[in-house]
Amino acid sequence: MPAEEHRPHHMKFGHVEAAGFDESPSSCDEAEAEGLQEQEQEQENGRRASQASGGSKRAVEDPALREARRMEQQDARRRRVHEDRRYFFRRPRALQYFRGNVLVRSEDERSSHRLELFFDLVFVGLIAVLAQEAVHEHNGYAIVRYVITYMAAWMVWNYMREVFNSFFVDDMPQRCLILVVMCCLVVYGNNATAVEKEHAAGGGARETAIGAYLVAGGVIMLTGVFYSVFVCQYRAQLRALALNWVVAMALWIGAIFVSVKGAIAMAAVALALEYCGWLYFFSPAFKRLLRLRYSSAVAIEHEVERFSDFVTLVHGEFLYSVVSGNPAGHGMHTGVARTIFTVFIAFAIHGMYCNGAGSRTVTHGLRKSMARALLWFTFHLPFVSALTLCGDSTAELISETEVPQGVRWIFSASYAIAMVSVTLIAYTECDHDEPGVLWFPKMVRVAPRVVAALVVLFLPLASQEQINSTALLGIAAALTMAAWIFQELGSLDGPNAPWYTGHESVDEQDRREWKGRPTFVEPGAWKLDSRSQRGAVPTFSRSDNVPQQDP
Repeated sequence: MPAEEHRPHHMKFGHVEAAGFDESPSSCDEAEAEGLQEQEQEQENGRRASQASGGSKRAVEDPALREARRMEQQDARRRRVHEDRRYFFRRPRALQYFRGNVLVRSEDERSSHRLELFFDLVFVGLIAVLAQEAVHEHNGYAIVRYVITYMAAWMVWNYMREVFNSFFVDDMPQRCLILVVMCCLVVYGNNATAVEKEHAAGGGARETAIGAYLVAGGVIMLTGVFYSVFVCQYRAQLRALALNWVVAMALWIGAIFVSVKGAIAMAAVALALEYCGWLYFFSPAFKRLLRLRYSSAVAIEHEVERFSDFVTLVHGEFLYSVVSGNPAGHGMHTGVARTIFTVFIAFAIHGMYCNGAGSRTVTHGLRKSMARALLWFTFHLPFVSALTLCGDSTAELISETEVPQGVRWIFSASYAIAMVSVTLIAYTECDHDEPGVLWFPKMVRVAPRVVAALVVLFLPLASQEQINSTALLGIAAALTMAAWIFQELGSLDGPNAPWYTGHESVDEQDRREWKGRPTFVEPGAWKLDSRSQRGAVPTFSRSDNVPQQDP
């Protein structure tokens, strides 16, 4: 189906109707009646279709349902009245939610708030410290510690992302919540790098790190439970998430008192429980299980921008490691070349992430289906963690021509994971380009990414006499840039593009003949502008001619 024919839809249910907060709930009677009819048919298969239809009509006219709609409309009026006023504390409200199969949200698109970006900066600094320590130790225990501690920090970030996405109003309690969580993350980051040590050797690092993590998670969960009293649309999800977190908390507390291997096992189970619980509680399956009329929703444009900003910060941290501490030294030598190669790698990967697969017409994974949405969220976890680890390993490669073998393997493996992850993220998108509209199909355009990942992954098998740090970074940079440029070339107009097929929407003078390759340069791009910049009429107005505004 062409993208322009898509109806408004959402990650939870695919095609849905959308409504604003001020729209009368009675206008959605038909949609709710259909949903209630489906529920009755599932529960009472023996009843005839006419009886089910009549039951649906009676359900819509139920007094409790009318009262719920009246309260919803009243809340919409209050939301509109108090939106531009300033208060120390604001009533918690859902920024978007589902009423049956109707998505209720504001018509205005939301962008990332500056406080969200500030919080992301703290998180990126934390994971950079975790990656730096793992690279310095470059052994198996350090990598396992990095994965566990990074995943725990990611869960805190993910919980806060839900708060930002669903309830953010920038009042004083929410600012205090962010401040407390940031303080906990700082304490966590200072102790997470020594969690594998015993109490006497580590100075209580494991206890402090787990305690800081539990305080951060506990404050967020208590806030969610408090919000559930005021927000019926998220009540079941927030309380189920808090209950699931309490179970995981018991495992975290137990990890303090066991051996290192036991702590790793308990932490892994706790993290899996938290992440899988989050996926399930905000899924349509949970809504169907509890027969929820009101349910959670996601501001898709806000989530996409939030993740894009976050990944950009991670790329900034990637490059910060190559200048922090002056690893390349002074003057012009091979260290400078290694620094430039690192910039090439970061630049190309960032271009791949931002442009996806280079398709002309796409439906984002968050809008296409629930399965693609969950994969889109999940693939960001290995992508960001690997990208951070890869960036910190490049600092070691830049400083020395020959480095420990563990550092080479960390760089190659994290690079390969990042390249595969960014490819999988691109595949969560659903492209609607007809064959031949672009020069190369989607699979061909992204295939060089996987090839580059496989080649770089096995480069450490060669000795450092054959492939030293300069050659390793140079090969990785060449393959990454080649994959990115190949994608950009493959995304140019193909033989079936309107310019080459004589489409009726294209003027005769703008049409081009397909010659086996696309047009690389815009026709007339080199024509100079011979107009004079100066003229009799200036481009500005005198101050005395500016119309006065009414007071």
